[in-house]
Amino acid sequence: MSRLYKILILVVLLSSIVLAHDLPGSQDTKLTLFEKFIGVLVSSALIFSLIKGYLTVNKIWKRRKNEEVANSISIVAAMLGFAVGLPFLLNSIIITEDYFSAAKSVIALFLAVIFTLIGTGYFVDKNRGASFITLLGRALQLEGKESGDLINDMLRPKGARKIIDILHKLAAIDDDIAQEEIDLINQFSEKWDIEVPDIKPGKPEEVTNLVQLKGLVQSYLDEGPDTDVAEGLVDLINLMAEADDEVT
Repeated sequence: MSRLYKILILVVLLSSIVLAHDLPGSQDTKLTLFEKFIGVLVSSALIFSLIKGYLTVNKIWKRRKNEEVANSISIVAAMLGFAVGLPFLLNSIIITEDYFSAAKSVIALFLAVIFTLIGTGYFVDKNRGASFITLLGRALQLEGKESGDLINDMLRPKGARKIIDILHKLAAIDDDIAQEEIDLINQFSEKWDIEVPDIKPGKPEEVTNLVQLKGLVQSYLDEGPDTDVAEGLVDLINLMAEADDEVT
């Protein structure tokens, strides 16, 4: 066991014993055994919160200069830490005089500061010289672009990317892509928030043969898509044929 963890455990034990003798908010000078036990739990929880905060920051602190790490942090979530922690801190100090809760709020605010700085890319070498406001604006802009990614991934059907690829290759199989086929592909790519290359009507850049198309369809089926979605793909293929006005 490392020296750090030994020290932390010792701090927990000592602080628990000391703090248990003076539990805030107690009306009696002589505490019951149960009240002392609660005091130990509360003081231990505070120390554990401090340890948790340190371990959380420690993992990411070494990678704070990595741009990918900075971009992986939600700047909005980090800043919401201020909106949540500050009111609780003021309430704990001024109204309830609950200093254990106040200490936990201080820890939460400290974490909010650290994650906000890292999330804006403040420590990234390429951002040196840029003001904090500029970095914050960039981070918020990126957050806005990516804010719907999780929802889109949850809503789009399994294998949606391959469905688009199948439709694309199906449109090019007759060596002539119709505008109606392009519109149909764009309709579903926009619905599922999938980026597709710019497709132009007429002769495709790469002609698809039946073997390639069969392999792509088999690859899609191997992913085990929902039955309803797979049946829907058949309907889409029929729509593509109708849009092309030519069955190959």
